[in-house]
Amino acid sequence: MLAIPHMHNWYQGLSEVAKAAVDDKSFTCSYRQGENIYSYGDAANLGYRVLSGKVKIGNRNQDGREVIHATLMEGDCFGDIGLITGYPRFNYAIAATPVTLNAIRRDDFMRIMDLHPEVSRQLNVFFCHRAQHMFTILEGMQLLSLYERLANTIIRLTLSLGELKTEGDKPCYSLGDLSQEMLGQMVGATRQSVGRELKKLESEGYIEIRYGRLLVRDLEAMKARFVHLISHTPTFATYKSNQGEVA
Repeated sequence: MLAIPHMHNWYQGLSEVAKAAVDDKSFTCSYRQGENIYSYGDAANLGYRVLSGKVKIGNRNQDGREVIHATLMEGDCFGDIGLITGYPRFNYAIAATPVTLNAIRRDDFMRIMDLHPEVSRQLNVFFCHRAQHMFTILEGMQLLSLYERLANTIIRLTLSLGELKTEGDKPCYSLGDLSQEMLGQMVGATRQSVGRELKKLESEGYIEIRYGRLLVRDLEAMKARFVHLISHTPTFATYKSNQGEVA
């Protein structure tokens, strides 16, 4: 798998001059856990960057069934497509925890792009990373079984966010605040179906299911078995200590 630092952050690669221009037109806003930042169909008047907390991006059908596209962390940007197209929001953004955001208005953002062409260049890289990542997920939905999709999702989450632990005779990784319902929303399956597949992964020694979290017992074995089922290199976002390319 290919690690991409700042995959969801177009702001990070800007020069100090361009950052200062963005910062000058940005303002801070906060949301309580569970509060809507925007909903499907809202006017796309603002773009955001996460200063603290987590934001869930997703969508739902008329029956209330949800799919989670991403859980965004500190530094990640969102709401940017609407800033450029001017079209209404096509998904929702909800505060998964209490969050503090930097926000910028569309008119200010468009003027900054005119004055600082490097913003457009960074956005191009940002959107290409996002497209490659979404193609990986789409191809997995079409070509892989639920068991294989779930395994690859756990691998990506572990590489991005897993907390290294030592339990027993070898290191493992902990994924906290991760329910079977949330995994189902990520892979497009019911909680019951996800539960059955998790039990298979547990019986094979890859993971251990605990209340509210997963322990990934053998990440290297999971990567060897599941990563190369499709003939390209999947990507994952890096945070904190995870850097570089992981085979």
